[in-house]
Amino acid sequence: MAEHPLAVIQETDPVFFDHLSQAHRFVFTDGALALVLVSLLLGKPFRVGLSFSYVGSLLFLAVFGSIFAFGAYLRLVGKIGVDKAAYVMLLTPIIALLLSTVFEDYRWPLAAFFGLLCIVIGNLLIMKKTAGRRRKPAPEEILDR
Repeated sequence: MAEHPLAVIQETDPVFFDHLSQAHRFVFTDGALALVLVSLLLGKPFRVGLSFSYVGSLLFLAVFGSIFAFGAYLRLVGKIGVDKAAYVMLLTPIIALLLSTVFEDYRWPLAAFFGLLCIVIGNLLIMKKTAGRRRKPAPEEILDR
């Protein structure tokens, strides 16, 4: 049986695993508190369905769509750096729109095209701006010289 990926991280890099756990706590606590505050300010009631499909979907999204996905993203940031991992955030809405177009017969409103255009232009500007710039070495790279 394969070992759990987070167990491997904990054994190989306990400091990173501690930071990962701490990041999870802060991000999810802050997000939950922000949602509670906004819903209270807007006067919206909390409604939780008790059907199997609702609770099952909620648990699935909480565990796989949030906890594991956030952990995987932080691990990606740790391995390849923030600049390269940021492309995941840029590509996610594009991939979601394309998948919705294929599987859900999504019709693209003008706002979706405008958002896609902003992503592409922003990406081109950043790549042009950083193309001539040399990467600063990380502190451990300087010490290893």
